[in-house]
Amino acid sequence: MKSKLIFLMLVMVGMVAQAQKDVIYKTDGDSIVDCKILEINVGNLVDYSKASNHYQVEAIAILINGEYINLSDPLMEESFALAKVAGKSVQTLDYNYYEETYLQARSVRNTGRTLVLLGLTSCVVSVVTYNHFTTEGIPLALFFAGGVMGDLGIALWIYGGIKSSNNLKAMKRSKPDVSLSFGGTANGVGFKLSLN
Repeated sequence: MKSKLIFLMLVMVGMVAQAQKDVIYKTDGDSIVDCKILEINVGNLVDYSKASNHYQVEAIAILINGEYINLSDPLMEESFALAKVAGKSVQTLDYNYYEETYLQARSVRNTGRTLVLLGLTSCVVSVVTYNHFTTEGIPLALFFAGGVMGDLGIALWIYGGIKSSNNLKAMKRSKPDVSLSFGGTANGVGFKLSLN
């Protein structure tokens, strides 16, 4: 009987945790629980619904779908937050994220190349020096180790190469283009700075 009661309590706690909705952390320190976040507007104004009524409040952070999003973070892009609210996958992140991932992937690719070269060298050395050893164990161990290093190196080389190539393309897409031109604007004649 006691085990059934504990099981029932665990099921109820799971249902309550599942039923909890979004949380809004307001700028004055209070939080709004059991609501549904609808949209994030400029100025960190969060539109939400609670008990079939719609409200808007300024917030410093939200908890949506179990994910905490800090709205006061200067690196947080509005489009990123809106995509998270809509439950969409985020297609564009900032340039620095792609650059950091590219450098890590390039490091993995270079490690793979090094392992392949070491593996090939080890295999060649084991074949060349096979007759110079009195026991067959050392050349066979070198050959086996070279094969393992080569296989691991090829996998890392391919993985790092693909990931670095993809992030390099993303860096080119996300890098803002800045141009300065002289001409007419809505405010008159002058220099025009364009961010594309």
